[in-house]
Amino acid sequence: MADKKITQLTALTAVDNADVLAIVDDPAGSPVTKKVTADVLGEYMSTNTHVTNAISAASLPVDAANNILANTVFG
Repeated sequence: MADKKITQLTALTAVDNADVLAIVDDPAGSPVTKKVTADVLGEYMSTNTHVTNAISAASLPVDAANNILANTVFG
């Protein structure tokens, strides 16, 4: 995988709580690449009002099942 761009990776269509994502801790200071599980990231996003308020305020485009349309947001 190290020889592929992120855009060339296989798309994940169902997220599991145990899935692992790469994250850069302290990018403005001493950046260190670490891992975070989907459940930890999801818990953080659901319990921090500045995150949920920002998502609500963004009026993200969704499909009929209320799934965020990632291609229209992230291109």
